[in-house]
Amino acid sequence: MARTVEIVHFKLKENVKESDFLKSNDQFEKFLYQQPGMLYRSLCKSNSSATYIDIVYWQSLDQAQLAQKFFLDSELCIEFIKCIEKDSVILDHLDILAQSQCDSQT
Repeated sequence: MARTVEIVHFKLKENVKESDFLKSNDQFEKFLYQQPGMLYRSLCKSNSSATYIDIVYWQSLDQAQLAQKFFLDSELCIEFIKCIEKDSVILDHLDILAQSQCDSQT
C-alpha cells in the first residue's frame, strides 16, 4: 500500500480575511486529526499570488478519498469551506516514490 500526498490549490473568496480563514482552519484540523490514515499536514501560501496550497500526507489513497467523502458534510469543515472560492480548487493525489528527512536544523 503506497503512501499518498494530497495537494490542494485554492484561493479565498474576495470578502474573506486571512485571519478569519485561519480560525476556520483550526476547526478543519480537528476534522483531519480524526481521520484514519492522516499522517501530516502543511498549509502554505504562495509568495507570488493569493493561492493557498494544502498538503496532506496519508497512509493510503483509499484513506485520503474516504476523508474527502466526509469533508463536505462535517460540521468541523463548514466555515473552512465557506472561505474558499469553489472554482479555484485544484485537487490531486500523488503516490510517494521516495522521501527524505532532515535531522539537522541548519
